[in-house]
Amino acid sequence: MKKVLIYSAVTASLLAVASPVLAAETVAPAPTSSQLPASPTAKAVKTNSSIPVYRLYNSRNQEHLYTTSTDEVSSLLSIYMSDWKYEGASWMAPKSSATAVFRVYNPKSGEHLYTKDAHEVSVLTSQYHWSSEGTAYYSESATAGRSNFRLYNPKAGIGAHFTTSSSYERDQLMKTGWKYEGIAWYGTKDPVYTTYQPVPTPMFHKDSLGYTVFTQQDSRWGNLLYGGDPIWDGGCGLVSTTMAINALRKTNFTPADTLPWANANGAIAWNDVGASVLRIAQHFGLNAWYVSADIATINRVLSQGGMVSVSGATSPNYLNGSPFTSVGHYVVIKKLLPNGQWMIFDSNNSNGREMNPNNNKAFDPNLIMRYQHYSAVAMYNK
Repeated sequence: MKKVLIYSAVTASLLAVASPVLAAETVAPAPTSSQLPASPTAKAVKTNSSIPVYRLYNSRNQEHLYTTSTDEVSSLLSIYMSDWKYEGASWMAPKSSATAVFRVYNPKSGEHLYTKDAHEVSVLTSQYHWSSEGTAYYSESATAGRSNFRLYNPKAGIGAHFTTSSSYERDQLMKTGWKYEGIAWYGTKDPVYTTYQPVPTPMFHKDSLGYTVFTQQDSRWGNLLYGGDPIWDGGCGLVSTTMAINALRKTNFTPADTLPWANANGAIAWNDVGASVLRIAQHFGLNAWYVSADIATINRVLSQGGMVSVSGATSPNYLNGSPFTSVGHYVVIKKLLPNGQWMIFDSNNSNGREMNPNNNKAFDPNLIMRYQHYSAVAMYNK
């Protein structure tokens, strides 16, 4: 079994490195929590000798992760638009025993492997560049424990191995092409018990002020057309104004919500520059008007609880590019700090899942004013 485990793990990592796109599945993926068999009928109670092993599923690479740490579960689920999905407590493991189950990680493919075999850990870490993550949990003895089965998907790259204490789940997977590799280790016979309830995965970023932050490149709306251009390319005015509307009115609009009206009514940035921001803000419930684009005027608006949209492009003042983009761009000045600096909403980021760090930075007003070319729009809640 040891040789089979090492070969399959390394093969999976090589497949993942060779191609970032998984081969088409002809074997069914491991089931998610909704497909699991019914919970045991025995009453689940807290014990002093065993702890729950939690199971998570990564919807992007099809890997299952097992851990006894609620901190690790919470950390993975707290990632913005996390690919990890919580599937509950899978089995109960002894708090300690003579048999440790080790976890190793392939940093190239992102895959984890679990094994009782210290030699296997040594081979993977010393010869194949896997990283040891220590003891994942412990195994009960064969005579006192409940079997935990291991299966292998020969058609998968990452996510090729799966572990379950359910004989029903094992049998269903074998019918769809998974290969049974035998008993991996043993959990205790205690019914599964946990009081842990994870916090839901956040679907939007929050800045340091508690405001919701969007990016133009977010896959949920980035490819939608704003005028004749996709939002990821030309939607900075729409997206930054949507953030200001939510911040000032405490609403929950997304760019996908404000887009239809803007398109239908010609409130397109390239058509009318600052007027598009003005019209979108007014339609979605803000008082908005043009103001002088100077530091004193903008500070007055900010001091009165408003925000200001400004826009500009590369100019002789920025021979090596603007502080935001190399082309025209809208930002919203959202807060005046005690030291006179400004904080902004900046919707641009090439990594659509990450918040632009500019949203938490403090800017010298003179830097932004050197960039400002067009009309400034003040926005207030009514």
